[in-house]
Amino acid sequence: MKFKSRLLCAITCSALFLTIHPIASQASKLKKFVKDSRIELGGWIHGGATLNPSQANGFNGPVIFADQANRFQLNQLNLFVRRSVASEGKVWDFGGRFDFMFGTDAIFTQAFGVPTFDVNSGEPFKRSNWDLNLCCDSSRTYGIALPQAYLETYVPVGNGLNVKWGHFYTPTGFETVPAPDNFFIPVHTH
Repeated sequence: MKFKSRLLCAITCSALFLTIHPIASQASKLKKFVKDSRIELGGWIHGGATLNPSQANGFNGPVIFADQANRFQLNQLNLFVRRSVASEGKVWDFGGRFDFMFGTDAIFTQAFGVPTFDVNSGEPFKRSNWDLNLCCDSSRTYGIALPQAYLETYVPVGNGLNVKWGHFYTPTGFETVPAPDNFFIPVHTH
């Protein structure tokens, strides 16, 4: 009986090793490909709370990003994949970025730029857009947005030219949508 148990254990371990070894090898190749091609994966999580004792119903309007009062909210769960392009040189370069965002900030980062619901009546607006209604129809506060999806090219003419095509955040401003880029991040709500 002891021999059968050990034999069964050895066969099981061998089968697991033979199954896992090729997966680990492929993961190593994928990791090398991502590194060699300068592809970056990243993201952040940002949450907060706004205290407003005069708002018993939980709505903190007409404020945009901090529109929920007296409760914790997950502002941004943002994941991205990007490949930055060169900004100098004599060779063409191609890249881009794609962002996925879930949270209370998502409804304010969609391409249409207006609230999901009418703030006076609470009725949903009839709108159509490329990243509208990806999820969470039952939620007035949480949603999914695809705030950036663009391709970028470096063209080696003159001093060099970078061109972006697609949907992307503004390149200027005192406050930006990505929470980590804001100067007042420790005390700000998004």
